[in-house]
Amino acid sequence: MTKRQIIYDPRQVPAHGGETATVFLVNEAPGPDEAEASIPLYGQQGANLYHALRRSGIEWAMAHGQFAWPVAAQDTVRLGLKRQFLACRKAHITCTNAYDRWPRQDGGKARFCTPGHAELLSPANLERLRQEANDAHQVILICGKAAYLACTGQEMQDAGKHERQPVDDDVLHNINSRLNANFKAGWYMGHTRRWLMSPESSFKALRACAAVVGWALNSDWG
Repeated sequence: MTKRQIIYDPRQVPAHGGETATVFLVNEAPGPDEAEASIPLYGQQGANLYHALRRSGIEWAMAHGQFAWPVAAQDTVRLGLKRQFLACRKAHITCTNAYDRWPRQDGGKARFCTPGHAELLSPANLERLRQEANDAHQVILICGKAAYLACTGQEMQDAGKHERQPVDDDVLHNINSRLNANFKAGWYMGHTRRWLMSPESSFKALRACAAVVGWALNSDWG
């Protein structure tokens, strides 16, 4: 059976983050919603992040109140709430992707596939990540095996054992050297769709991240 070729949408999805963002979150790759909006974690994975931050008791995320996400384009009220949240998220988290274009398999039915190793490890992709990471970022959150490969140059082994766990000092040093960054701490978070399947470990990791960067936490959490 011939392996299908990966095709990439021509639209690039840049990092979404402001000068005050202290967390650098690297997801796998943009999907159709992200390619359309030109914002990482705009669709379902953005919803996963939104709900996890709120349920972790992180005050700035809770301040926006709760709304249903995904949001239909014609639902102007919820779309406005989503845009307000994304503007606030941008002030706290720089969201980007392991690769900046939406990957699909040529002739395949699935709307998304994992980007190829050659693209993830290309000099151009590494330079993009280096440009997106900056000195304000204190913590890196690595979401998925493609993100781990792009950030470390190495494949993640036994990923399930490492989900929602801090990366060790050697890995963090490697990431800092590779991205020309100065992260104080990092977590391998795994795919965002699994965060709410393992809420205790997910929320613990996000609250530990909050402690490093100084985000206020809700005292009534848990």
